[in-house]
Amino acid sequence: MTKAGRLFHQSSGQMKRRITRWIRLGENVGYGAGVASLERAFMHSPLHPANILGRGSRYLGVGVVRKNGFVWATVLFESRRDPGTTLRMPAC
Repeated sequence: MTKAGRLFHQSSGQMKRRITRWIRLGENVGYGAGVASLERAFMHSPLHPANILGRGSRYLGVGVVRKNGFVWATVLFESRRDPGTTLRMPAC
């Protein structure tokens, strides 16, 4: 998204190829001047609060990049602890 300079969601097909054992999956993407403005944007969006406050998801993954004065974030919400992935993941 930062390379393109715009927000976009992954298609359902892309998500299904990358996350292999999901049950319930949600994705929030956004950018803002900082974490507080990003949180405000998510909570005032028509669909994002349902992912954040909904009872169906117990686990999440967060990716954050700061570029050109903005914080860009992708948050994935899932109901399984390990939904599986085809992506290379860094060791923690």
